[in-house]
Amino acid sequence: MNAFTHKIVYRLVYNRKNRLNAKDEALVQIEALHYGRRCYFSTHIYLKPAQWNERKQRVVHHPLAKELNWKLKEQLLEIERMEMALWRHGFQVTLQLLRSSIRRSKLPHSFLDFYLSELQTAD
Repeated sequence: MNAFTHKIVYRLVYNRKNRLNAKDEALVQIEALHYGRRCYFSTHIYLKPAQWNERKQRVVHHPLAKELNWKLKEQLLEIERMEMALWRHGFQVTLQLLRSSIRRSKLPHSFLDFYLSELQTAD
């Protein structure tokens, strides 16, 4: 059986809890589906309902729509890279293993995040 037969499937989910915050925004999350189980990863991106296109799973009508869509794609790819790395190292990948690996890695989401974290740890 091919290792990728049971690959985790990812998609973006907007306002999963069907609640808006005080700014009338809701979170965009990454849903991971594997063997009928789901887990969610925060993108830390909040949008108003009119700024999300559910069918296309994209940010729309937002001044930074292009940048936010790029960041969402980057985050999805980073999670998939982590999954593939686990497969390459011989692990049977589960949602629990993926979640704990992502938490342990604590990889910066961008060069700016990396730079800011380096500034904070510098003397």
